Amino acid sequence: MGISEAALREAEAYAREREQFGKPIGELPAVISLLADMRVATETSRALLYATSTCVDLQEGAERRGLPEEKKHAKAADLLTPLVKYYASEMCNFVTSAAIQVHGGYGFMKDYPVERLYRDARITNIYEGTSQIQIDWAVLRLVRGELAAILEPYAAKTWSDPELAELAASLQATRPLLDEAIAFVKEKGGEYRDLMARRLVDLALDHYLGWLLLEQAEKWDYKRKVARRYLADALPHLRMNHEIVMSGRALDVERLQPTA
Repeated sequence: MGISEAALREAEAYAREREQFGKPIGELPAVISLLADMRVATETSRALLYATSTCVDLQEGAERRGLPEEKKHAKAADLLTPLVKYYASEMCNFVTSAAIQVHGGYGFMKDYPVERLYRDARITNIYEGTSQIQIDWAVLRLVRGELAAILEPYAAKTWSDPELAELAASLQATRPLLDEAIAFVKEKGGEYRDLMARRLVDLALDHYLGWLLLEQAEKWDYKRKVARRYLADALPHLRMNHEIVMSGRALDVERLQPTA
């Protein structure tokens, strides 16, 4: 999170100072859009990290006091921990790469810190378990249905704000797609589960992160903008992954080599 936040701040500062075509590049639509995507990636990572940390704290607190809630919090922490390691490190790589893009050629030079941040970011989805290992760890818990308990409070939640209620309805409408994909992968078995693991994990993250951002949007108007932009991109991405998972095809493992 620290690397992502640092890269985002460097990119935003540079975009305010660097001028092209008679104005700061931060006023160009293409750069505005890229910076917004970087900010959404950083905010979603932070939201997932806070949610995971809360589960771990609750688990440890319940364990120390011998409370029955310890098992429930432990299951949530066991699922969210690999999810946040995977997601936050992948988003860190995206944000730092985009920060270099905002800087242009200067971003590749040691005159600016973003080149170091990009090098620092690259190890995060390798050490302490690669992204692939985190996905394998998480998908086992997804097919066991452990996300359902985490999502349960959102199904009954009411939203007094009309805009948030509309966004929540569009997100809730994708819950059957998530449940269907999880059930299908579970039915197909181990090899297909391993093949579709990343797509299933991404599908679950697209759904869960939407709820986390909507919760924050109730308390802060800035997060409302983040949630709106996130859902505009995440919901189509969720539907795409659902369609691929439900296809039952194994195209990803075909050997795409030219014939002699």
